[in-house]
Amino acid sequence: MNTWPISIRRDPDRVYLGIPDSLGDGHSAPVPGAASTLEQVAGEEWAAAILRVLLPADRAWAWCTQSSVYRRSRLPARKAPAVVDPNHLGAVVTHRRLFRATTLALVPGGGSEAQAAVINWAGADTEQIPDHLWVAPAAAEPWDVDEILAWCEAR
Repeated sequence: MNTWPISIRRDPDRVYLGIPDSLGDGHSAPVPGAASTLEQVAGEEWAAAILRVLLPADRAWAWCTQSSVYRRSRLPARKAPAVVDPNHLGAVVTHRRLFRATTLALVPGGGSEAQAAVINWAGADTEQIPDHLWVAPAAAEPWDVDEILAWCEAR
């Protein structure tokens, strides 16, 4: 497994950041699990500290995670419409996929308690399935909920 501290990829519409939970030199590790985890090096709060810096609080966020993690976050489960305007999102709304056990939560901007919950819970149980966090750009186009979920679930 390649273990870069943070990987970045850009395309015309998006910037992708990959934050693994292990450190390394970018070469394949000869023994799986041989690299130190960021939790071992930086403590339990490393992911929340990074997310607080990377995610602008004034923008809406989309968080795709396992439904079990979402339930533990205690955020509301108000059903999202098929299309959501992130510029006018007034409350957390969700869309859940029953057969995949995935939940997409759309969280309003403004440094809310909901954003604090996302920061605390994102990445809580990502050994098998990674979380995805999207940030709305300024004057964002409406988000198609099924399209975002399909992207997050694609291997």
